[in-house]
Amino acid sequence: MIKLNLGVNKDVSNEEYHADREYISSSGIKKLYWDELAYEKEYILGEKEDKAPSNALQEGTAIHTKILEPHLYDQQIVVYQEFDKRGNAYKAFELQNPGKLVISLSQQMRLDGMFKAYQDRPEAVELINSSEKEFTICKEINGIKCKVRADAINIDKGMIIDIKSTGYSAELETFKANAYSKLLSYDISAALYSMVAEAEYGKPFDFYYVVISKSEYKCEIYKASEVAQINGRNKIFKALEKLAYYRANGKWPENGKKAPEKGAYIIRDL
Repeated sequence: MIKLNLGVNKDVSNEEYHADREYISSSGIKKLYWDELAYEKEYILGEKEDKAPSNALQEGTAIHTKILEPHLYDQQIVVYQEFDKRGNAYKAFELQNPGKLVISLSQQMRLDGMFKAYQDRPEAVELINSSEKEFTICKEINGIKCKVRADAINIDKGMIIDIKSTGYSAELETFKANAYSKLLSYDISAALYSMVAEAEYGKPFDFYYVVISKSEYKCEIYKASEVAQINGRNKIFKALEKLAYYRANGKWPENGKKAPEKGAYIIRDL
C-alpha cells in the first residue's frame, strides 16, 4: 500500500487514496463540519457502515472511469446483459467477475447517453484532455494534513476540473440548488481543492464543474464563484478548528457550531 506524502503524489490508485487515514479529504471535512460525532464514528473509531453502492454511485464511478481513465474501463467494469440485477443468474455473474463493478444493461444505456452528451461539448472535452487526470496533492492547512484528488488539473492555466453526474437537470439554477446543499456541499470541495493546489504551486486556481445530466443527457460547464469559494474556505477553517481542538483535548468543543471568529465571514450565494 502506497503511503501518501506532503506534495504531489504520483501513481496513487483511487483505492489507495481512499484507504489513507493520515490525511483528511473533502468528504471528511464535510462530515466534520456538519456533524463531528458522525465524523468521529467513521474516521476515528473506524465504525463506518458498509453499504452496497447505489446505482447512482456506480454510474458516477463508471462515467468518471470512461472519461478520465478509459484504458482501465474494461478492466474494472463489466456489463450484465439484463436490465435488472437480480436473481441467481446475476449472483453467479458477480462471482465470475470478482473485483469488478457490475452494471446492468439499463445502466450501460444511461452511461452511453451521458458519454455522448460529454463528447458533444467540445469545451468540456478540451478541458479534460488538456489536463492531468486523477491528480493527488497533500498539504497542511492550519497544521492539519489534507488531501485532494482532482479529476483533472491544468497547472499552467491554474484550472481544476471536477466531473459531476446528476439525475437532475444540468441547468444552472437546479445544479446550484443541489451543489450547495448540506447533502453535497460542493463549496467545500471547490475551496479545498483550490487551496491545496494554490499552496503547492504558489498561484491561484479556478475550479470548474463539468456537469452531466442522465435525465436529459446534457453537459454543462460552470465555474465555482468567488462567493462559493469564500463560503467553502470558512467552512473548512471551522471544521479543521474542531479537529485541532479534539486532538488537543480528546473531546469536541462544546459549541461546535459557534459563529465564525472575527475575520471569517459567510456571504450568501444568490
